[in-house]
Amino acid sequence: MKQLELGGNQKLLDFFKTYNLHEMNETHVKTRYQTKAADYYRRRNLALATGQTFVEPAPSFEEGRTLLNGSTLDENNQVV
Repeated sequence: MKQLELGGNQKLLDFFKTYNLHEMNETHVKTRYQTKAADYYRRRNLALATGQTFVEPAPSFEEGRTLLNGSTLDENNQVV
């Protein structure tokens, strides 16, 4: 519950805007959550919710758009 309080849909969408991941069609929504940016956001929120210090810097634009499996997204958010 604490993670929901710290996060929230609007905060998550604002974070995804940093990586141009906020306007993805329904078929690509799952892909957004498989990015390094999403992984960072999950880990950061978990640390904050459990009272742990989180000092890891956010990934760069390019790294944040990389999927956890190593694939990347092009400018149209298509996996390449």
